[in-house]
Amino acid sequence: MKLPTVIGSLLVWKTPEVQNKEHSVKLQPDILATSDYLENAKQRDDVILIDNRERLNYLEQHIPGAISLPYRTLASNDKILRPKEDMKRLLDNRGVTGDAEIITYCGSVGTLSGLAYYALKTAGLPNAKLYVRSFKEWKNLQKPTVKQEDANYWDLSAE
Repeated sequence: MKLPTVIGSLLVWKTPEVQNKEHSVKLQPDILATSDYLENAKQRDDVILIDNRERLNYLEQHIPGAISLPYRTLASNDKILRPKEDMKRLLDNRGVTGDAEIITYCGSVGTLSGLAYYALKTAGLPNAKLYVRSFKEWKNLQKPTVKQEDANYWDLSAE
């Protein structure tokens, strides 16, 4: 690709010099949860399943046993994530502790639950996993879902 460059009063199109750079990727498949893994794991007492979608989506339909922790609650007023101690307090208040295996999911491709996974790790919770294919896959596989009964849809201030 050529870029315009001004030399004196002339406009000259030059190809920029680009240096090669090697990058490496270290995949960590042990942090990923599949739908089958999730279905078996959520039956255990030591597993916490976190739904990171907006609260209204959770109220309408979610994976049985999941708790709602919308991705927006992970943020502070001026940052994407709360400070570590603040994040720990939020998670403790929701019953999310370091003793449990924690599996996060969101709506479709793991972007929001990836943020939650990172938040869990930065808060010092080592046993986190990520269900990347998320609720979209869960529904497409026709796995069980539940609606939050007796939800107060008018009061979304609980976040």
